[in-house]
Amino acid sequence: MTKHSIHPPCEGASARVKPDLTLPQRLAYPVNDFCTAIGIGRSKLYELRAQGKIKTIKIGGRTLIPASEGHRLIAEACK
Repeated sequence: MTKHSIHPPCEGASARVKPDLTLPQRLAYPVNDFCTAIGIGRSKLYELRAQGKIKTIKIGGRTLIPASEGHRLIAEACK
């Protein structure tokens, strides 16, 4: 009788690995990620920020945009 292993295949094995689709949702996004998520360019983002239509935050040297800003921006555009 052959026993089947319950361990994952060894490194280099040809078995496909399923991606983990349960990634946590971010609270804030770096500029490039935010732009990609809502489908605008960096120039448009900075234009919206200069007009006061979107808020950014600085943590250390990083500029981040709260996820809530993206939801609000999209909701306002749909009105």
